[in-house]
Amino acid sequence: MDSILTTEQIKQLTQAQQLLQEKNWSKASAILEGLYQDVSDIEISHLLVESLYMDRQYKLAQQYADEHRSSYLATQELYKLMIELLLSNHQFIIARQFALLSGQTQWQKTALTEIEQQELKDLSELGATIKTNTRQFYHLGDENFIEQKRRFEAAYQLPLAQYVMGAKFLLRDPFTNPLIRSSILQALQRLNFKETVKLYWLDGQEHEINCQTLQPVDKNTQVMAVLAQFETELGQKDPITLQILTQEFQLQMAFCYPLIDQVVTNANIWVEVAIKRTTQANLQADPSTSKIIKWQDKLALLSQELLQNTVN
Repeated sequence: MDSILTTEQIKQLTQAQQLLQEKNWSKASAILEGLYQDVSDIEISHLLVESLYMDRQYKLAQQYADEHRSSYLATQELYKLMIELLLSNHQFIIARQFALLSGQTQWQKTALTEIEQQELKDLSELGATIKTNTRQFYHLGDENFIEQKRRFEAAYQLPLAQYVMGAKFLLRDPFTNPLIRSSILQALQRLNFKETVKLYWLDGQEHEINCQTLQPVDKNTQVMAVLAQFETELGQKDPITLQILTQEFQLQMAFCYPLIDQVVTNANIWVEVAIKRTTQANLQADPSTSKIIKWQDKLALLSQELLQNTVN
């Protein structure tokens, strides 16, 4: 227990633990939820999630578990609890992604087998619902951004085969928002997906993407270089502008993923142009900056359109 508890809080925790032993999940979760609001301690959170799960309050349990998701990789018991909780909420894609985070091969193997069995069970018992969700995911590009985002998130409840089928189609659909296409690719990367897919990208062309070579956005060399340069240039003298530019850049790179290196061809020039645009300093296009200026203009327009679509 990392937190220091008062005498009253210790009493509440002891009472909750006794109730857990007695399998009085409802009363235990009520006490632990109040205690966790006062003391944001991971161990209390784990007990709260366990009690809510056993009380079949799966969605609420998931909300609390997601606050400390990485902590559920610490022990096999916690790892198993997270997998079972995700499956209780039919979150097959997230369950697979979480399962693959463990460095324990046997844990992974057991978890993936359990996920596959639950997928088959849902296909048998909830076939009509899965068919509807698959169809809505497949036709996601017909909708506005807010509905696209909702359908994208709902697709986490699809079995892997249905998810991949829809994902491959949407990656080639020019009407799918580029941020959604990027998010789908990032989801495939976290699934350790090995196939080559076709992607309709920001240049209006299709590109073949070998998913086996994908890496997270924040692991890209150019992304790390730009963020480091922003910190060097602004960290001490203008932290507010640093925060604005960092958030803006992270969104821009989400749009560009995975072909970031075709956009950020020079990290230093990218930072120089971005700072001058923000501070309204004199910005002149020359052979070294013209391409980056055009990309930043295009990405600024995409960001503006996204904001308008989110508000409207």
